[in-house]
Amino acid sequence: MTSPEAWAVDSNEALELTMLGPSASRRLKFHPTFTYPIFGEAETIYGYRGLSINLSLAGWDLRAYLKVTWKEKIDADIESEVESVEETLREYLPEGVSDSFL
Repeated sequence: MTSPEAWAVDSNEALELTMLGPSASRRLKFHPTFTYPIFGEAETIYGYRGLSINLSLAGWDLRAYLKVTWKEKIDADIESEVESVEETLREYLPEGVSDSFL
């Protein structure tokens, strides 16, 4: 049996924000310092291994692009605490968030 800690991901490390500039060389990438307003006081996302959340904002119109990937996800039928990262983030993002850059 795998320990619960093996399925816990630091949301600050998993989330990468990118501000897109007018050219491919003009990108600013960073990890947020705090994510507790979205993912709770522990800043932990439960139920994933190898979780990667990429949220990009286009500097020219602030259109948002969201891509969530993982290597492994715990079976939600077995564990009810698994949250849908994409659904959680979409609550805080404007309508029309795309999962591709066009």
